[in-house]
Amino acid sequence: MSTPDIIALDPFRKDRFSSSCKVEYRPFALAMTSGMLCAGLYIFAYGGPLTDFLLPGVGITLIFWVLLTAGLLICRPHLSTARVLLLLAAFLLSSCYGLFGSKAMKILNLPVLVIICALTLQHFAEHNSNSPLSPYYLWKALTRTVCALFSNWRIPFILIKQQKKSGIRLRYAVLGLLISALALAIILPLLCSADDVFSAALSSIGKPQAVETATMTAVRILRTLLLGMPLFSAMYALSQPAAAVAERKPAASPRTPFLVLLTILCAVYTIFDYIQILYLSGVLEGALPAGGYAEYARNGFFQLVAVATIDLLVFALTRILTQSSRLLDILCALLLALTAVMLFSAMRRMQLYISVYGLSTLRLLTLWAMAMIATALALSFARILYPKLRIFRILAALMIGSWIALNYLNVDSLIARYNVTAFKQGRLEQLDSEYLCTLSADVIPYVGVDHYITSTGSGKDIPWFCWDASLTRLQSQK
Repeated sequence: MSTPDIIALDPFRKDRFSSSCKVEYRPFALAMTSGMLCAGLYIFAYGGPLTDFLLPGVGITLIFWVLLTAGLLICRPHLSTARVLLLLAAFLLSSCYGLFGSKAMKILNLPVLVIICALTLQHFAEHNSNSPLSPYYLWKALTRTVCALFSNWRIPFILIKQQKKSGIRLRYAVLGLLISALALAIILPLLCSADDVFSAALSSIGKPQAVETATMTAVRILRTLLLGMPLFSAMYALSQPAAAVAERKPAASPRTPFLVLLTILCAVYTIFDYIQILYLSGVLEGALPAGGYAEYARNGFFQLVAVATIDLLVFALTRILTQSSRLLDILCALLLALTAVMLFSAMRRMQLYISVYGLSTLRLLTLWAMAMIATALALSFARILYPKLRIFRILAALMIGSWIALNYLNVDSLIARYNVTAFKQGRLEQLDSEYLCTLSADVIPYVGVDHYITSTGSGKDIPWFCWDASLTRLQSQK
């Protein structure tokens, strides 16, 4: 038996597979089954994107579990620590769709879940020792996944061509169809005479309602094929591992432009931070806007977070594109210190804002983002002291782990519990119960089931694909 040709997964190679390559039946069957099954689950069970403003639930969990299981069966990888941790992260995050009802997290989790699953499956397929969380590896894995969605659409036609060459299986399939047609011609009349209900159902096939149903079914089958083929293509590409990727460092750039940039930024931030310290200490309290601290917090918070993010990008580009020097290290450390003061100011603003208006999904996610920025600042300081420290990998691992932990804290329940408790203790001036009722059914223990149903009009039938555990709790308390 001849060894099949290897179909390269590298999207930058020009020598794509040819029609003379041999298709491996086992990966083909697994990839086609998983791709069409996932597409069919989405199209037939859910109907399309955001149908009736219902976000998917346990159906998304099943889809990603199917893809991860198929990837394991196709690649059959050696389960190293990195692969097990990536698989665990993808499993836990996909499970959130069936466990929690937060609408915001369901939307935000989807791109994160797609990236983690793509990274996991690519790491299964490539069998190399590079860290899957390094920047270059992450870029290569994502670009290969995108290209793999469209690179293997010819595989089914190549398989048909191979079957035509052998001729035997194709003739047997045609013979089976002919025998089935003869058998149905005899059996169907007997079944119709045996059961009037079956006969009536069979005779109603040509009626307008039956035609409309058949048309809708045909459209859904077509949509399933259109969605399933890219999934099949990407899954089949996993059976063809690419060469190991090697991280590449760009050539060093002149330091002078970065020295000038860092010097100017540090000078501006020194003045800004001095004013911020005076504001926050109450020395210039009269200079605050008329709305008080809450208005002051709302007006400037997001701008400070954006500046802190830009400063981290400047630091990263400086370390990547230039060779280290003592002056450059001092300026980078000063930039990070001044940025830390601005981040503290932003955190203080958000604390003031929450103390007046309470916690919301956006404010909670902003707190998480600020914690990640603070972590990135701390790791950047460590990178100056220890130049060989791989801070991107550490930060990526912490972001993935903390994001999964945030999901399992049950965001909606956490928000409702904080606001209700703070209001009862007098730390919150007013309780926005109407906002809480816009969240998922996880808030019912804090707002009451009757008030929640009255405010949201809950109680209508939910497709199983959109079901999650919060809806189960809602039904149990009615």
